[in-house]
Amino acid sequence: MKYYIDESGNTGDLIMTEENLNFSSQEYFTLACIGIEDEKLDDLESKINELKKKYKIQNKELKFGKTKHIFGKKIGFVLELLKLIEEDSKILIEIVDKKYSISTNIVNCLINPPYYQSEQSIEDKKHLHLILAQWVYKFVPNEFFINFSNISRTPSKEGLDKLFQDLLKIIEKTDNEMSTGMLGHLKESIDDYEIMKKESRNNENMRDAYTYFLPLPDYNKRGELIGILPHIASFTNLHARLNHVYGDNLSSITIQYLSQKTPSKPPSHESELPLNSQS
Repeated sequence: MKYYIDESGNTGDLIMTEENLNFSSQEYFTLACIGIEDEKLDDLESKINELKKKYKIQNKELKFGKTKHIFGKKIGFVLELLKLIEEDSKILIEIVDKKYSISTNIVNCLINPPYYQSEQSIEDKKHLHLILAQWVYKFVPNEFFINFSNISRTPSKEGLDKLFQDLLKIIEKTDNEMSTGMLGHLKESIDDYEIMKKESRNNENMRDAYTYFLPLPDYNKRGELIGILPHIASFTNLHARLNHVYGDNLSSITIQYLSQKTPSKPPSHESELPLNSQS
């Protein structure tokens, strides 16, 4: 089985600015994965071409930005195409609300980081994380999201200290039944940060303490620092879901990534990635 992967939406890091509060009108990132047996490809292509002739679709590539006009009089083409693909393939989709993704990073880094935590079941940890992220999404103002985005790209001790103090003030001013609990979690994180600073001073193998409370950065091909990538988590989730579906039979699966134009990870344009080991 070969799975074809492509995305809808900007794959860059999640950055909010005053001029770009809605992520350039791309509030959501989508990564779709369609699995088709090799022997069905020619027949599927033939059926799609027949549909294009039926509805007089001239675009060689069925890219939404170039074919969105068909959602009017030619909506039948879309419905028949979806039915055709559904019958002959397996479909997995990851959809990311970009602001919510930043909210989860704020929780992971500042409110409930994975250090010095009490014993909890995995389900309890997941439930707590969801509650905290929803609170951040609803009550934390956009200005803080912007500051968090900027400091994630230019991490520093001074930047982290400002984030902690600003978030402390936001929670203290928010009249909500969960505010007390949020305040407790944040103060524990600040205490953990102080412990981490002492430990890092006495351990030359540790990074600077502030780096443990900001998103782990990476660098793009131009050497620019990038912070929060929805693409990586989405691809990882798809891989895990395929692992769950196929179990020990992953060696029979290949991913073909369609969007990258130069070699990179995930796989580059027209490259194939055999899933021959479980994740």
